[in-house]
Amino acid sequence: MFGAVQDAAVVALESQQESVRALNQLYQERRDTLVTALNQLGWHVAQPQGTFLSGVRYHKAMMVKHLRI
Repeated sequence: MFGAVQDAAVVALESQQESVRALNQLYQERRDTLVTALNQLGWHVAQPQGTFLSGVRYHKAMMVKHLRI
């Protein structure tokens, strides 16, 4: 592995993690808001447990043009 990448990884792992926790909280809030809104619209969205990404099931007839946000 490229030395600079290893050095950056060491610094990241040894530094304070407060900014990481703050970003995690922000992404979690955004994820929760989106998942809740999509479920209220009738979409079936599972709450992701280990990521901020989620798969969404939708009916073929349900297209983006039908959504009003």
